[in-house]
Amino acid sequence: MNGGIFFMRINILSSIFIFFGVAIAQQSPYRSADDIKQEWVDHTSHQRGELVSFCDFLFQEGHYERCLLSCFQFMYRFPGDPIEPVILYHIARSYEEMENYDLALTYYKRSKDSVNKNTIVYSACQKREAYVLFKAKKYEALFALTEKTKNPYYLIFRSYALIDQMDWGEARQNLLAAKKQFNHAHYSRLIDSLFPIINQVQELPQKKKVWVAISGALLPGGGHLMLDDNFDGAGIFFSMATIRMMMILNNITLADGELYYQQSPKVIQPMVTNFKGEKNVFNLYGGDEIPSSIQLKSTELKYALPPIIIGLGIYGGSLWQALDQTQESNRDIAQNFILEKLANRSVKLFIDFKEPLLIKK
Repeated sequence: MNGGIFFMRINILSSIFIFFGVAIAQQSPYRSADDIKQEWVDHTSHQRGELVSFCDFLFQEGHYERCLLSCFQFMYRFPGDPIEPVILYHIARSYEEMENYDLALTYYKRSKDSVNKNTIVYSACQKREAYVLFKAKKYEALFALTEKTKNPYYLIFRSYALIDQMDWGEARQNLLAAKKQFNHAHYSRLIDSLFPIINQVQELPQKKKVWVAISGALLPGGGHLMLDDNFDGAGIFFSMATIRMMMILNNITLADGELYYQQSPKVIQPMVTNFKGEKNVFNLYGGDEIPSSIQLKSTELKYALPPIIIGLGIYGGSLWQALDQTQESNRDIAQNFILEKLANRSVKLFIDFKEPLLIKK
């Protein structure tokens, strides 16, 4: 009996506790407008941070197309955000890595125009603009942008552009000016390693136009062979040989009518008695007048003239082309040498300036 009463009391207490627990759980806490606003700010700030981190991750991993989409999404969702200039910078950097240099320049300008001149963003955009002009080989625009500059990075970009244009003297002066402006042992070593390359490339053997002309005159296609253009040289030689063969095969003697002779008219023996001839005109008389006259004509000029004209055109054109390509051939030799020597000394070694970061570490 006592046990039953004991268990009954436990059940009653349990029911009371469950009732009050449910009542407390169902009761909604009071939240003011400021609380709701703060919760929204926290939620938005969290989303913003996640999106910035995602943009940074995509850029660092080299997923530039996806990085562009995420950066544009950020600008749409958070217009006027303080980090927008940095976002614009990374949009430009993504376009640069994708070799879309025109759009890269556009967004570097937008990023630069949205900040003060004494910021890292502005300084980095300036240098990147010059670097993109160099990569795009827009040398005239690069020289105009960096004219009379003392910025060592600008001077380096100018120097590499001048080397590509084979302006060795001006390139040397710009390198010396950059070395002076950097005034640091690290950059001095990098710059000093470029001077021997400039000296060596100037000493490379050059193709002379006079020898190209003589080679082309002595042998069809010889000018191209002199420039190591073996494919064009062989093609011109075999073309001229084919034309000459056609001229030889088409050198036959033709009679008026439908009679063809392969022998000279001087060795033709008449088979009739009433026959008189003078120069290349032969007349028959009396009963042998069938036909009354025969005139022999040579086809040599008729068939030889077109091949001669074509041959002279090919021969003269190839010679002129070889002379015109002499300077370009020398340039190719120099550029190949430069590319080989600069493989480990590219301008990227100087891209070490501060750049704005999406996430400060």
